Amino acid sequence: MTGNAIERANGNDYSLSSLERRIRLNRESGWGLEKGTPAQLNLLALFCQKHHLLPGDDVTLYEGKPWITVDGRVKLLRRNPEYRGFRQRPLSKAEKEEWGW
Repeated sequence: MTGNAIERANGNDYSLSSLERRIRLNRESGWGLEKGTPAQLNLLALFCQKHHLLPGDDVTLYEGKPWITVDGRVKLLRRNPEYRGFRQRPLSKAEKEEWGW
C-alpha cells in the first residue's frame, strides 16, 4: 500500500478539492481561517497537500502565514522512525521559577 493509499484508508484525503472543502467548513464554523484572504487560503491548501497535513487541525494561519499546530508537529514527527513519543505536562514550581514564570 502506498503512502497516499494509507492516508485515504485512514480517512485523510489530501486532494485540493478535499482540502478546499475543509478550509471552507473551517471558515464557516468560525473556528479559524475566517480572516484569511483567498491567496492565503490557496497557499494553505497547497502547503497542506505538499506535507499531508489537515487545514485547521494541523495547520492554521498566523499573521497570514501557515502555522503548524502542536497536532501537526506531532503528526510530522511520527513519520520519522526514530521518533520516541510526545509528552506534554504543566511546568513544575521549580521549572517556573527557573525559567522566570
